[in-house]
Amino acid sequence: MKFELGIIDWTAVSALFTFLAVLVALFYQPFINRRRLYLETSLVINPKNHEHSIGFTVTNISAGPIWIVSFGFLYKQEEKVIVSFLGNAQTPKLLQPSEPVSFSEHSILENLEDIDRFFAKDSFGKFWYLNRKNKKQLKEQIEICLRNNPKRVKVVKPLLAKPK
Repeated sequence: MKFELGIIDWTAVSALFTFLAVLVALFYQPFINRRRLYLETSLVINPKNHEHSIGFTVTNISAGPIWIVSFGFLYKQEEKVIVSFLGNAQTPKLLQPSEPVSFSEHSILENLEDIDRFFAKDSFGKFWYLNRKNKKQLKEQIEICLRNNPKRVKVVKPLLAKPK
């Protein structure tokens, strides 16, 4: 067996590139057709009372429609992780390609400092979360909301004494 740098075995190169072309042909189309959602948050200011809130947007960036079953956020109370669902009137929702769905709810403001992450769940049971850039942006938006919103006072109703 002899190895020379100047001589190229074109049949071996041709076989290698044919194999690579077959791999691309088999796996490229399913890669293009995969389901993908893009989640982002935004700062929403109520013009009436200048109260800041966080808006939540989910956009279908795949080639086909996707059923969204639920939206929500996770927050921590002591050692527990609690789920709060958003947009109950809007779910389940069929998102067409490039179609966004947005909402802002004031229930977010009650647990603003404890928010861990936002999510969207599709009909296949897959959870979609914010990417790293949007997580950082969410932390900045939470800080803005906490600075600019008046402190909320939780009203605790006194227990009524039972009649004797």
